Amino acid sequence: MLSRIALLSILCGLAFAASVSPPPAIEWGADVDAAVARAEESGALVLVQFTRDDLPAAAAMRATFDDPDVIAASRGFRHVRIDTGTRPELFAALTGERGALATCVLDGNGATLAVQRGFAGPRAHIAFLARVEREVEAWRAATEAVAATPGDAAARCTLAEAYVRAGHERAAEATFARALELARAPNGSPTVIVRSLECLARLAVERGASTDARRRLTELRAADPQRELERCDHTLLTEALAFFVERELTEAAARLEARRATGDEADRALLALGEVAHAAGTEDAALAALQTLVQAHPDSPWRRRAEQCIAHIENPQWAHIH
Repeated sequence: MLSRIALLSILCGLAFAASVSPPPAIEWGADVDAAVARAEESGALVLVQFTRDDLPAAAAMRATFDDPDVIAASRGFRHVRIDTGTRPELFAALTGERGALATCVLDGNGATLAVQRGFAGPRAHIAFLARVEREVEAWRAATEAVAATPGDAAARCTLAEAYVRAGHERAAEATFARALELARAPNGSPTVIVRSLECLARLAVERGASTDARRRLTELRAADPQRELERCDHTLLTEALAFFVERELTEAAARLEARRATGDEADRALLALGEVAHAAGTEDAALAALQTLVQAHPDSPWRRRAEQCIAHIENPQWAHIH
């Protein structure tokens, strides 16, 4: 018969083994509608990963989902994996654009809450999931407010801002446009008009449409000529991004210098500083801004783009072509 000490040793060993064993792998379904129906019953969220086996990044993304920390962070989600080649229309419907590799989070009604485009390593993906979980309650509250008062411009604006935070820019743009339409009615809200125009300008320039962005900024100046409601740092950054899209690097840099990389959008301003400096050929300044972003804002949605730019600066493609 085992002694008490031996028995305790065995039990401790089993407990330790259980504590260090990796969590079970993510269970993937293949039917979005079925996952959404189950999510509606349970209140869970659905994570849909679009992939295509011929893409090198797809294999790297599978490795992300096999990471133990990612598995642990994914427990509250139902997972579906879709071959984009067989369902391109579903990719477009859920992400609002065309492509091949993306991760979407849906609610129990099948509405897209958040989109993560392309590849993300474990740390970036965990940050994405954490951001979704932080914002989901605000998104649900905003959705309910719009349903209860569909003519309320402020409620629409709040919902649009929730879409922006979740990374669903296409839905945000449509919702801000509707908020602006409602706010321009008689007795509408000047604050909502200004906020909607600010955000529509930014969303336009982020997709490369500097002409649309400038049109919205012109409307903003007309709506708020004294700049009493405008968030000046926000619009300075938007103007800098518009000049960058147009390759007017000196003008872009001047506005970024005036804006400074501080405040609520410090991470986006640092990315802009780095990208403008890189385009101008001042690589030391570019690396300084980008590395500050990575170190000071580890959970920023712009971190991955900064890391890609750093890699390009440190390993320029032309160095391998000779």
